[in-house]
Amino acid sequence: MSGSAAIGTWLPLVITLVTLAGGAFIYHFQKKADRKNEILRERRVLYRQFVSTMAEYNLFCTISRNDEAFFQAVARGEQLKAELLVSAPDSVSDALVAFEEAYTRLPSYCMQNVGEEVKANVGEEVKANALKEFGEKLGAILHEMRKDTFEDTKISAEMTVGVFGLPKKIAISWGNK
Repeated sequence: MSGSAAIGTWLPLVITLVTLAGGAFIYHFQKKADRKNEILRERRVLYRQFVSTMAEYNLFCTISRNDEAFFQAVARGEQLKAELLVSAPDSVSDALVAFEEAYTRLPSYCMQNVGEEVKANVGEEVKANALKEFGEKLGAILHEMRKDTFEDTKISAEMTVGVFGLPKKIAISWGNK
């Protein structure tokens, strides 16, 4: 058997093995990319739910008179925060942890009726600052969510707060249905 005959005998086998190895590599790479896209898709849904719930939370804390609806928003918010801590990347989780204090403090400044004497000497300026801090921290989370979703964003955290629509003047009217 000559050298060219031996190559002719082994060449189809080598080509088949190279094709199988290449296919296995591409399959593994594509499977990994598909899983990454699936996780990102799940996060996007979670991010939208979180943003919607925080918008509702903000609305109830600034203008609503419906305690039951607010507490439902709080319950949804707590669930979504827990899901974010499990599913979101570190940058979003870090922003969420920084947001927590502003999130939990805001209702204590909102839980009074218009004209009611300010509890614990909390004036309108303090309430305005609490709402501003809530918006700033929420804006930082939204910015991190955008970076995670789009890998790069030109929208700053400050712009996100402005678009989110936090009220310029607080009209507290909590407590009555």
